[in-house]
Amino acid sequence: MEEYVTLIAEDRHPAYVGGHHRRVRLHLNPFFGHMGIKKVTSGDIQAYRIKRRQHQPTPARSTIHQEIVVLRQIMKTALRHGWIDHLPDFSEPFKNQQK
Repeated sequence: MEEYVTLIAEDRHPAYVGGHHRRVRLHLNPFFGHMGIKKVTSGDIQAYRIKRRQHQPTPARSTIHQEIVVLRQIMKTALRHGWIDHLPDFSEPFKNQQK
């Protein structure tokens, strides 16, 4: 988060940055936090989507999408630093790609 805030703070509204921070703290870290970053797989990402959709009240599709966007940004940062060698597949199975 420190790197993200430092690099993006001038370009984004503080509420946008705060939303990312909340997504990490409330949803992503509790689910993925016990895993090492190298251990996160496409299957884990799919399991996260399933778990979130089972949560009551069910979050909007756009909410889960934003959480996946944040996760992708985290994984891209790990790739840039050399902590991982490739990005997992973030696409939703069984869905056609939308414009």
